[in-house]
Amino acid sequence: TVAKEQDIVTDFQKGQDKIDVRTLNINDFNNLLLLTSDDTDGNAIISVRYRVLNGDYYYRLKINGISKSQLQASDFIFNTSVANDNITGTTSNDDLFGGLGNDTLQGGNGNDR
Repeated sequence: TVAKEQDIVTDFQKGQDKIDVRTLNINDFNNLLLLTSDDTDGNAIISVRYRVLNGDYYYRLKINGISKSQLQASDFIFNTSVANDNITGTTSNDDLFGGLGNDTLQGGNGNDR
């Protein structure tokens, strides 16, 4: 089973709004940029993939009216936890990110990034 979800931000105001990416376990702007591209209309798309109990899960966040090149670190709230996390991938393709603690990443199988 493959689940796909997309949220769309339609009225992002640079300098006023912030997008919270903590639940995606993204800890800095460079990691966020690795997951970001522009769609054919020039809107920034942040794409994350991981495995849940019933199959692969793909999440996309589209930011209307803002391109990847316009994004800045100050536009986001990152996961800045200093806890020592153990993050384990699955047999599928996963996007794995450590936080600011002494984290351990186990990729498992699949084409992880």
